[in-house]
Amino acid sequence: MSSRILRRGAMIRPYGPVMAGSDGDRAKAMAALPEAYARALELRELGKSAADIAADLDVPVSAVPTMFRLADAKLRTILESADE
Repeated sequence: MSSRILRRGAMIRPYGPVMAGSDGDRAKAMAALPEAYARALELRELGKSAADIAADLDVPVSAVPTMFRLADAKLRTILESADE
């Protein structure tokens, strides 16, 4: 992981949104995520800053990249299990 320090208002670059499956599959998978993870991904897709996402979710800014990694992993798992 990068050792960069997040500044207030800094943008978090996504690790790459999970794109597998159709839009309908993705929407169903997003609905299956815990609410905080789904919200974090939605805000990231809207281009919100780490500070904005942290404030919305009431978490420290430093937690946002971890939330993205976990949310992406959970979303990928849901989508992959739907393909089986």
